[in-house]
Amino acid sequence: MPIHPRLPRTISLACALALTLSIAPHAFADDSGDAAPPARFTGPLVSGAPSLPQGLFNIEPYLIYNHVDAYYDANGDRHSLAESSAGWHLAVPMLYGITDRLTIGAVLNAFHGDNAFGDGTTRMGDASVSVMYKFLQGQGAARPSLTAVFRQNLPIGKHDQMDLEPHDLTTGSGAATTTVGLHGQVYSTLGGRTLRSRANLKYTLPYDGATVHGESVYATFAGFEGVADLQGGWQATTGFEYALDSRWVLAIDGVYERDFGVAIGDADGRFVSKSPHAWRFSVAPAVEYHFNDNVGVIAGVFASLAGRNSSAVLAPQVAVNVAF
Repeated sequence: MPIHPRLPRTISLACALALTLSIAPHAFADDSGDAAPPARFTGPLVSGAPSLPQGLFNIEPYLIYNHVDAYYDANGDRHSLAESSAGWHLAVPMLYGITDRLTIGAVLNAFHGDNAFGDGTTRMGDASVSVMYKFLQGQGAARPSLTAVFRQNLPIGKHDQMDLEPHDLTTGSGAATTTVGLHGQVYSTLGGRTLRSRANLKYTLPYDGATVHGESVYATFAGFEGVADLQGGWQATTGFEYALDSRWVLAIDGVYERDFGVAIGDADGRFVSKSPHAWRFSVAPAVEYHFNDNVGVIAGVFASLAGRNSSAVLAPQVAVNVAF
């Protein structure tokens, strides 16, 4: 979950990872009791869902415009970059309910942006697979739930050798990182309407030995041969959805990310450098519209408000949520 500033021609991997760590649930009609009319939810942009009902398949393609033109220094002060980076990101999360408690999932990513020569280039990014298990499901109007999440990154994106392939993009990490976490959810009413609240906590385990050749996403130089040891990090999110009626919903996430840095070593095992610890706080307001119980649209923006040693991200996006 790297959140450090990147090389100018690199699409914001930080934003991409933050947006694909969590998957919204299916759109569905929800009867929250006599106190509130039925409501539908797609899920907010970032905060992850509990397990799906058995036999339900959910797909929610996101189209995201990542834009980074500033960074936060070690004191938390914001500075403009001499050269901004921007590009398109297509994220396709998919979930399937094996049982009412067990859900499997996958996320595919693709990026489009300008390479070092200013030419538009499209490339696949890292993918991931996940397993979710709901071990707590309460009853009553609140229906509190708690779900354990295991997610494995598949490093199929481009992360190095940019000096040999300057026409390409860096869209991956080169590391098969593992993330574990908890997803909580509860219902309530506010002003006679349904409010759905979520809280997520995820920890990405350290990963040693990501091979690095030449120019890379880790700011290594041409001709470099060595490894990157990712020190891990964690992410905490809270999300709220407020149903105005059975079609329109207001949503917002608060996202706190903490990254413990990356240590770089050469081919002989000698220490080269280490990036500092970093953190970032962002919000993601959005609006949902539901055509029916199975199809909904959400549009919003992921925007960084504060941080240290991290990039400042602005990422407007739209997604279509479909359940079968």
